[in-house]
Amino acid sequence: MKKAILSVSLILATSAICFSQFNVSTFTPNDLYWNQGQVGIGLSNPKSKLDISLSNNFMYEDESGFKLTYPIPALNPTIPPINQNIFEIRQKTFGSSFSTKMVVMSNGNVGIATASPNAKLHVKNVNGSTLDAHLEGFTLIDGDNASALFGTNTGAPYGEWGIEYNDYGSISGLNFWKPSGSNGFGNYFLFISDQGNVSIGTDDSKGYKFAVKGKMIAEEVVVKLHGNWPDFVFKKDYGLMSLEDVACFIEENSHLPNMPSASEVEGAGIPLGEMNAKLLQKVEELTLYVIELKKEIDTLKK
Repeated sequence: MKKAILSVSLILATSAICFSQFNVSTFTPNDLYWNQGQVGIGLSNPKSKLDISLSNNFMYEDESGFKLTYPIPALNPTIPPINQNIFEIRQKTFGSSFSTKMVVMSNGNVGIATASPNAKLHVKNVNGSTLDAHLEGFTLIDGDNASALFGTNTGAPYGEWGIEYNDYGSISGLNFWKPSGSNGFGNYFLFISDQGNVSIGTDDSKGYKFAVKGKMIAEEVVVKLHGNWPDFVFKKDYGLMSLEDVACFIEENSHLPNMPSASEVEGAGIPLGEMNAKLLQKVEELTLYVIELKKEIDTLKK
């Protein structure tokens, strides 16, 4: 009996030793290794529970690399599958609870720090004190209706603000807009054309560098003119019109000389800097007229 027990013990010990470390050969020797609970694929000394090393030729092979293939569900398409996850990385917390770190669902949605992604890529900020995503280098967003959408928990289906490249209107450029369902849905809250023109409330700046469709207010506006400031009126060689000629001009044209008419202002608007210079020119001319009249009055008094 003691010999029998000893024989069984030796067999079990030998089995434990044999199964504690083994390798399986398929097409290439030593493809799969198992060593004390650690599995290696392509390498004999796995450093983790699953350690995979690709061959040197995998860049030139058609069917190498790491793949995870799942079948087409053989269910009624109207009935959602019970298991909607294809791939999941999770952390065991307390008891039988788990915290999902990354998941790939059967509908193609990928979630990071969330078990229920509602978009093709859904990144959730867990602690709220770090960045949700950090993208270095050039990041391209293109395609039909491609937009960067921003919003909080407002219930709007696409957030509260969007930035898109608009090439379907009369002028192409970058459009800051309010998506469907947001507060004040619309386009062209701010628009930057391909030519660098900036407009508010419209995509057409009429060729100007800055255009506003609507009212605007500012505490201060500084206009720097490229032309001469009208101090030339006070030079001795300035051709000041006589008051008689000014009266005849007004009678024929219904506006002052060298000033735009009402129809011109209605069609082309008013260049602010140029108009201020013209108004100053008229004030200076009026000053000269007043000086001349003062001289005539003084002569008459004498």
